[in-house]
Amino acid sequence: MATLKNTATPEATAKTGIDPIGDGIETLHTKLMHLRALLMVTYGGGGESFRTYSDDIQDTYLWACADLAGECVNRLNALRDGGAA
Repeated sequence: MATLKNTATPEATAKTGIDPIGDGIETLHTKLMHLRALLMVTYGGGGESFRTYSDDIQDTYLWACADLAGECVNRLNALRDGGAA
């Protein structure tokens, strides 16, 4: 399991009020919750309605989900490598 490196010094965090790791995790969490909500309508009962949309709308919707997932991976990698996401 990868660990997150917090490279911000306590002094820098106290001075700026910004915790790059904490803020990055919060942003990642928000984006993952958005992705989860977007994907909830693509399967099960919601999926029936989703599949009534045109192929173009379905494709564009899932493309947006894939982009959001990619952004989450990039943010996680940045956090793992010790930077702010």
